[in-house]
Amino acid sequence: ILPLAEANYFPLRDFDVAEPVIGAKSALLFDTRSGKSLYQKDAHSQLPIASLTKLMTALVVIENYDLDDVLTVLPAALTREGERGVLRPYEKITARSLLAMMLVESSNDAAIVLAQNLPDKMEKNPANSFSDFVNLMNQKAWELELRYTHFDNPDGLDSSTHYSTVFDLSNLFRYL
Repeated sequence: ILPLAEANYFPLRDFDVAEPVIGAKSALLFDTRSGKSLYQKDAHSQLPIASLTKLMTALVVIENYDLDDVLTVLPAALTREGERGVLRPYEKITARSLLAMMLVESSNDAAIVLAQNLPDKMEKNPANSFSDFVNLMNQKAWELELRYTHFDNPDGLDSSTHYSTVFDLSNLFRYL
């Protein structure tokens, strides 16, 4: 890793080296210090982002929750596809533990439990906690200028209205 002062460089292309063959639909290589893009392939194409969604879920949780708060696992959270971990209906568990399950095990259920338990200070209507949480995700995306990103759930299960671009995700990674 270059010292910050040395990060102001101009990458030079060696045209004797063949273009890389990238099988992915979209790709972006960037310097994390300068933010400069070094390689792009359809970096602004909106695509499903699956479990990368959980990074925004984690950001919303970290910025808005007390991680020591004890949350209740509602039975509806245990109906999502994917890894369930060891969650049981009506179990009490800390936001910190749910966050770890979500990030380490990619637990969809933990993401849903977090979304269903907005802190009292933020909850407009307990019945709408899930949609209020998703609204917070989209508000944060707008704050971070992720203009080609939209969330409709906290776990990333496929939906036609749940997408981002590698360009927007690179900005989210830099912020994180």
